[in-house]
Amino acid sequence: MDVDDIPELVIDTGVEAGGCQILTYYDGEVTVLQTARIYFTYIEKSGLLCNSDGHMGYYYDYVYKLDKGKWTSIFSGNYYEFEETDEGEVIDYDEETGRYRTLHYEIDGEETDEMTCLEKLGEVYDMGLAKVPENYFGSDELPAYICENEN
Repeated sequence: MDVDDIPELVIDTGVEAGGCQILTYYDGEVTVLQTARIYFTYIEKSGLLCNSDGHMGYYYDYVYKLDKGKWTSIFSGNYYEFEETDEGEVIDYDEETGRYRTLHYEIDGEETDEMTCLEKLGEVYDMGLAKVPENYFGSDELPAYICENEN
């Protein structure tokens, strides 16, 4: 995640509602970031992580910055309640933005519009640079991995 040589550890609960725990070690202390649901991306060596997910018409983008072992929320965007056409059909996915279209958008609890929400998110987190974690280890594999990669 950040520029040091100590990798962060992701504990995937294996259950959507359980989310993930992102553990980091700095100056003799382990800190934990608990994600809301499982999906997140990160920008390598930037200290930035974006937990974007949702469920049943409520979606979010929570961006965190890792600095000196501490996680700080730098963006909190929510969007919810599906839009309907005049015929009662739900407009639920916008191919252009790659997101569900909803009626309400908020940044840090303040109502806004869709484009402002996307612009403000883009100012703090470049989705084009985002990566999804690729390497997962089972709890039985982790001790051997750590021993092999010490020092």
